[in-house]
Amino acid sequence: MSMVTHGYEYNSLITYLYHIRRGNAQHQRQQQLYTDSQTGSEWTHPWWECGGDLKTCLCGTFCSCCMICSNARALGKSGLVYNLLACILPCVPMFLLRQEASKQYGIKSEVGEDAALSWCCTECVNCQLAAEIKAQEKKQSETPVIEMESQMMMKGEK
Repeated sequence: MSMVTHGYEYNSLITYLYHIRRGNAQHQRQQQLYTDSQTGSEWTHPWWECGGDLKTCLCGTFCSCCMICSNARALGKSGLVYNLLACILPCVPMFLLRQEASKQYGIKSEVGEDAALSWCCTECVNCQLAAEIKAQEKKQSETPVIEMESQMMMKGEK
């Protein structure tokens, strides 16, 4: 009977340690995301450039609801929810999406700066987000080709 008790205690201890380790891993991941957002890269396009091209600028200015939906979906969020938020207070979805983009792409971000830009330059931030998403998608689509070419060179293939 005592062996069963010890076995039970042993299993409970392993389960307890597993949950502690799992919790520490989640905490470390959250800490790394915070650190990345403080020390990460810069935005591809500054907010005042309106996305860097005329199409993005015009779409963000005159059809902002379409661009909000597109940006939200590209960042894994609900376009409908963010458009509804934009109907109430347009700067809120821009702030949330800018924070999400900086977290996902490892871009240096300050909460105060994001809030001020989202409040004062909503359309510019919307265009900046669209341009950043395009740049990140382009970078990700090029990465597998580069990795494949480097693997082929290591194997001696051409």
